[in-house]
Order: sequence, then C-alpha cells, then structure tokens
Amino acid sequence: MIPVDDKKEALVSWKDFEKTKPTWGQIQEWDMKLNKPNFAVICGPVSGNLIILDFEDIKDAVLFFGNDKFEKLKGTTLVIGTPHNGVHIPL
Repeated sequence: MIPVDDKKEALVSWKDFEKTKPTWGQIQEWDMKLNKPNFAVICGPVSGNLIILDFEDIKDAVLFFGNDKFEKLKGTTLVIGTPHNGVHIPL
C-alpha cells in the first residue's frame, strides 16, 4: 500500500514499494503525517501476485460476467464499491 491523494496520485515515491512492502510503522506514519490519505494497493509480485479488476461502472462488471455469474461472484469474492458507482474485484 502507498498513500495517494484524491486524484490517485502517489504522495510518496513508490518505486521501492514495487519490490518491498511498507512496514506497518510506515503506513501509520503516512496516515498521521499526510492527514489520513487514501491508499492504493500495489499489485503483482510484491502483493503475492494480487490482481484487481477495476470497473468504472458496476454495469460494466455485470456485462463482463453476466448477471447470474456476477451475483454468484458477490457471494464468494470481495466486491468493493467505489465512490462513483464502480467496483474493484481483487483476485
């Protein structure tokens, strides 16, 4: 995780975190010093090969999976709503 602003721009140099996870202490320090920023997750090897499907509108996710499969997916997988009616689905 790295801190980001409302425009999803990194508030710290993030290149080092492509290969090394920040410590819990670093995350807490960012949270205090940067006045409760948003956080972004870095995917790939550093996160155990996490992939996040990012749909700008929930309708796109339903279209991608099909309504029945999307409803089933929501019962077994974390589906995170975004502020503008999108969804993130971590895999």
